[in-house]
Amino acid sequence: MLGLRPGVALAIALALSACSPTQSPAPTSPDLTTPVPTVSSEAIEAARQFRESFGLRADTAWILAVAARPDVDRDTFGVPLTIEELGELNQRARNAEAIKEIVTDYGSAHAGDWAGVFIDHQQGGALVVQFARSLEAHRATLLTRIWPGAEIEFRLVRNSLTQLDAISAVIRLDDPWLATIPAVATGVGPNVPANRVELQVSSANPSADTLIWEHYGLGPDQLLIVSDGNGALLLALGQLRVVAVDASRAPVSDLGCAAYPDADGAYEPHPVPMPTTDDTGTCLLTLPATGYWVRLEDGDSSNIVAIGRAVVVADQISEVTVVVP
Repeated sequence: MLGLRPGVALAIALALSACSPTQSPAPTSPDLTTPVPTVSSEAIEAARQFRESFGLRADTAWILAVAARPDVDRDTFGVPLTIEELGELNQRARNAEAIKEIVTDYGSAHAGDWAGVFIDHQQGGALVVQFARSLEAHRATLLTRIWPGAEIEFRLVRNSLTQLDAISAVIRLDDPWLATIPAVATGVGPNVPANRVELQVSSANPSADTLIWEHYGLGPDQLLIVSDGNGALLLALGQLRVVAVDASRAPVSDLGCAAYPDADGAYEPHPVPMPTTDDTGTCLLTLPATGYWVRLEDGDSSNIVAIGRAVVVADQISEVTVVVP
C-alpha cells in the first residue's frame, strides 16, 4: 500500500475488509443489564467502526455494556473488547499468518497473475488469496503446499498488483490540476480487497470522482476515489485564542486545548503535543476556518473540564472565553 494516511478506520478498510458488514455471534458476556457508563459520541463511533470492520457486534447498547465492564481489554486495539472478542481476533490472525507467508512467496514468484492477499474479518478471519489470471492452476498448486482445513478462499479478480502499482505511479498527489476541481489529494495506493487503486481526496465538489477519472483516463473499476465530501483540507486558516478562566475570572493554566471541527477532517483535535493554556489561561490555535467545539481537558487524565463554542474566520484572530467550574 503506497502513501496512505494513517487512521484506524481507513487502515482497516484498506487492509482487512472486503464484504458488506455482518455480525459475529454475540459473546456470552457482558450482560446488557450492566450499568451504562458515560462514553463520548466520538468513542462510540470509533468503537462502532472498528467492530463493523471486524464483523463484531456493533450496536450502541452492546458497545456501552462492554465499556462498562472492568474485565475488558481497552488497549490492544484502542476500543473496549471482551476477552472472548479479543481472543477471536487473535485466533483469526494466528490462523491467517500461519499460511500467509507461503501464499505471499508463491504470489511474488507469479507477479503477472498475483493480486494480493488479505484477511477477511467479515468472513471470520479467512485468508483471501487473489489472482488476476489462471486461478484454478494457482489454487491447485497452493493447496498442495498448505495443510487441509486451512481457512483460505481463492478469488479471481480483474487487476494484478503489478497493474495496480502501475496505475498508482501515474497519479501525482501534487498534480496542480487538482486545484481546478478544487481538491487536495492525500494518499494513493493499491486497495487489495477492492482490487483497485484508492485515491484519497479532500473536496466539496460532488463531481470530483468523474473529473478525476476523466483526467487520468481511468474508470471506477480501476480507481476508487474516497473523498471527505467537504473540502476540509482546502479551508483557509485563521487563529483562535482560547481563554480559560474560573468563576472569579482568574486565569486557569495547564489545561489541554482540544478543538473539534464542524468540518470532519479539518483538524486533529488532539495533536501531539497538545496545546495547553499558559499562565494567562490562554492558548492560541491555528485552525481551518470553520466552527469548533472547544474542550478544555485535564492534562493528566484527559477528562473534559469545560466546553466552549467558537467560529474561526479566515485570516483573522477569533477568541472564545471558557469558564472552568
